[in-house]
Amino acid sequence: MRPLWPPYLARHVSGAWSRYDQIVTVSGQTILWRLCNPRRDHSRAVILPGGPPHTLAFFVNETLDRAENYDTIDLALFRAEDVKRTLLTDGWIEES
Repeated sequence: MRPLWPPYLARHVSGAWSRYDQIVTVSGQTILWRLCNPRRDHSRAVILPGGPPHTLAFFVNETLDRAENYDTIDLALFRAEDVKRTLLTDGWIEES
């Protein structure tokens, strides 16, 4: 079966920054945060290279859940923080 999205969107990047207070690069994706829940589900928010528009992607268990485009990086970061806050309220915790 053919994937529903391009394979480069779902590739895992090891050694990437885990917090968005680090440098956002234009040559590679930047992982803003990683969370997990008691059921062992994992979630992460990623800014994809390029822009504008700046693409914010959310992955759950290594599968693309959704991707959203924003005119500014500040809006994308605000949205990522909003989703993170919601997940933390629902019992998710930050991965160490």
